[in-house]
Amino acid sequence: MQGSYPLKEIRTYIETLAPPERAEEWDRVGLMIGSDSDWVTGIVLSLDVTSEGMDLCTKTGANLMITHHPIFFEPCFSIVTDMPSGKRIARLIEEKISVYSAHTNLDRADYGVNQALCDAIHFDSSLCSPKNDYALYVTASSGTGLIEFAQRSANRLGSSGILLNTNKDREIHNICLCAGSFDERLIPSLIRDHIDTVLTGEIKHHISVLLDEAGIACIALGHEATERVVLPYLGKKLSEVFPDIPVNIVRGNVFTNRI
Repeated sequence: MQGSYPLKEIRTYIETLAPPERAEEWDRVGLMIGSDSDWVTGIVLSLDVTSEGMDLCTKTGANLMITHHPIFFEPCFSIVTDMPSGKRIARLIEEKISVYSAHTNLDRADYGVNQALCDAIHFDSSLCSPKNDYALYVTASSGTGLIEFAQRSANRLGSSGILLNTNKDREIHNICLCAGSFDERLIPSLIRDHIDTVLTGEIKHHISVLLDEAGIACIALGHEATERVVLPYLGKKLSEVFPDIPVNIVRGNVFTNRI
């Protein structure tokens, strides 16, 4: 029989996995909409607050959406309901759907987004070495080619495309995983640590050129494709602790799904 749990209890558990104090100072994490006193009848996990996610809440009877990307970054000065941003906020409130976000604190968690990415592309977890909060180093097996690795990773992530900063196939050895947006502040350490390949979600053009000039190949597979891999992990953990409510995952946005 389906049950319910206090939102505060679920929030407290999430914060053991992704402590809010590990978020960047500029970030917005935690309970975005709702109240700790609400009773949760179901959970939907999504990278973003989307219509698809709200539809899934309605379909499954869920009233808590847990997202990676916060719905609020800047102060909200108006809610205009004929605009997309205002429309979704109004719908959440009208349908009594609470929203909780774990962003950079989930990136920087003990098992964070990069670790989930490492597992998703089938690297041996014991070979993964956290470089800092936003980068994970892995070693490719002997004889691994750049193009082969890019295609295999794209297939495993369900990415709709591959963006490379080079047309030269070559054997790769030392890989940096950086889910989501590539952090250009990593470049000096990549050079120092003899990294020859970066796998990320998205990267600015001029930064990809700089990597190429440094002899570092860059594989970009889509922001969502490289980050949504953490959602099944969260779903599994939540289902173990709160077995009496359904936990569902938004399948993904059309712009990163294979066509």
